Amino acid sequence: MSQAAPTRSRRARWRLPHPTVVWAIAVAWAVALAAQATGRGQLLHHDALAEGGLPTWAALGLFLLAWQLMIAAMMLPSSLPMVRLFGRASANQPRPLPARAAFLGGYALVWTAFGAAAFLGDLAVHRLVGRWDWLAARPGLLGGAALLLAGAFQFSTIKDRCLTVCRHPAGYLLRHYRRGTAAAFRLGAGHGLFCVGCCWALMLVAFAVGVANLWWMAALTAVMVFEKTGRGGRRGVRPIGLGLLILGILMVANPVAAGPPSRPSSLRPWGKGPVTAQATAESVTPAGATRLVVIGREVDFTIIDNAPEGDSPGDQILFTDDLFDQAGHRVGRDEARCTIMFRGDVLCDATFVLAGRGQLTIEGVGLTFAVTGGTGEFRKARGQMHETFLPTGEFRFVFTLS
Repeated sequence: MSQAAPTRSRRARWRLPHPTVVWAIAVAWAVALAAQATGRGQLLHHDALAEGGLPTWAALGLFLLAWQLMIAAMMLPSSLPMVRLFGRASANQPRPLPARAAFLGGYALVWTAFGAAAFLGDLAVHRLVGRWDWLAARPGLLGGAALLLAGAFQFSTIKDRCLTVCRHPAGYLLRHYRRGTAAAFRLGAGHGLFCVGCCWALMLVAFAVGVANLWWMAALTAVMVFEKTGRGGRRGVRPIGLGLLILGILMVANPVAAGPPSRPSSLRPWGKGPVTAQATAESVTPAGATRLVVIGREVDFTIIDNAPEGDSPGDQILFTDDLFDQAGHRVGRDEARCTIMFRGDVLCDATFVLAGRGQLTIEGVGLTFAVTGGTGEFRKARGQMHETFLPTGEFRFVFTLS
């Protein structure tokens, strides 16, 4: 009997709640998989939104819309025991369905508030990086700092207290359960606060590496589920923290190599300024001008190293990108040639071929280039093009044409 009781308890703990909740989790992961496969998930990536030229309120709204999927995919699985217990407790209420919806709404509201705060904080970090070249050249410092913070938090008393509440949802429910929709909302929000208190540092790691990165999403979700519901979850907290600290130390020790650019940082193809710098002028389109935005995904990259060996004037960088519109549809290709000049400047000329529309040619040094000509519907085009490197490994080209 003493052995059977714990077994029944564990089985009851993981008996699935209402199918709607399970379907919500499944759909969230299906959307994440589809977005990863098509590349469209990057359109709502917090880094892309932060650098996309949208007003802050619009970027925040789009992010919070996508964030609801993250709540369902990453946070809700670790709270299934509590959701199931509340479903059973509320079954005898006069209006059980509104109560359950209110409970989930309170839980989602707390995580939504955290997401908003994290996004605004990330936006401030982007602005800092855009103004501080030293930090822009060492992108691994930010990711390393997030890993170190998350690792250290694993050893804190706050983590331990919040995890205790999350691992024993029945006790929390007994103390705080009340009938009614408003009470259910408060209960869900209270449970959400403890979940945020337990996992906020891990979610900052998700922000540092990219919320839309499927592998990190899966890994962090597995860690949170294991800590909150696994038999050895409490014992695993400190080893997980130690692993995060080691990863953080490795990233901080080599912050340049840990950064995202696929093109060598010593050969910045669009000039000697940091390619991660945020464009400040691209969001302003003069009256009467046309704005064209395409995303480049690198398909070929070649360095012609002329004597002397190493970076020196006369060396050339050749690369080719597939071009996509902001909906993820392939629209063409670009080919560019960049030559290292004296004092480290890089002079580039490139041709952008847009299927069914024509070609655009650009030339210049730095991050903003002159549009020097075109064909097809662009045969009379003049203006400028601004390039921004995205943390996703893609390049954002913004043409302002007159």
